[in-house]
Amino acid sequence: MKEIEIEGKKIPVASQIDAVGLFCPVPIVKLKLALEKLKPGEIAEIVADDPGFPEDVIAWCKETHNHLLSLNQGDENSFVVRVEKS
Repeated sequence: MKEIEIEGKKIPVASQIDAVGLFCPVPIVKLKLALEKLKPGEIAEIVADDPGFPEDVIAWCKETHNHLLSLNQGDENSFVVRVEKS
């Protein structure tokens, strides 16, 4: 299981999602389905290259009250997003 470091703590990533090549609304749907399988406090990581994904995931996390841990530029034109299930 992949681990990430947040505030000096190593935390396991419970779900990794590849949404490269997929466009709205599919990356958000994949993230939603992955989070439904997780327990509160667990983390999902998604990689997507839809140019609108950063804006979409920020709005979706606010609406669903899931915690957006990070949103970073990945390789090329992709984004790496980590979300903690609330």
